[in-house]
Amino acid sequence: MSTFTLYTKTVETGGLLKYFKIDKVIDSITGYIESRIELVKMEAKEEMYEAASKAIFALVLVALFAFALMLFSFAGAVYLESVLDGEGLGYLIVGLVYAIPAAGLLIFNKKLKLTQRIKSFIAKNSTTN
Repeated sequence: MSTFTLYTKTVETGGLLKYFKIDKVIDSITGYIESRIELVKMEAKEEMYEAASKAIFALVLVALFAFALMLFSFAGAVYLESVLDGEGLGYLIVGLVYAIPAAGLLIFNKKLKLTQRIKSFIAKNSTTN
């Protein structure tokens, strides 16, 4: 232990710290800070896992709906083929059902500000629990 002179009296610093129990306070504060850091890390991991699980669920759901939509589209095209007795007219009509709205979205994207609306929707929903 180190010593210093206080008013011509020698005092051991270890004894002074033990007298005021500062070492226990410092240990308690250090333990609290370390525990708090671990808690923040665990909460961040939990939020990350929750976000990842929601994203995977949404991806699976979108894939299933896309697959169902594809099958319904083929069924509709085959039905139109049988009704119209045409070579490929049913597929052409079903293709146009998808192509016309897609072209409209591409043309009117800037006018309707769709990308900005989508970004603000995502930002608004990602901050709320």
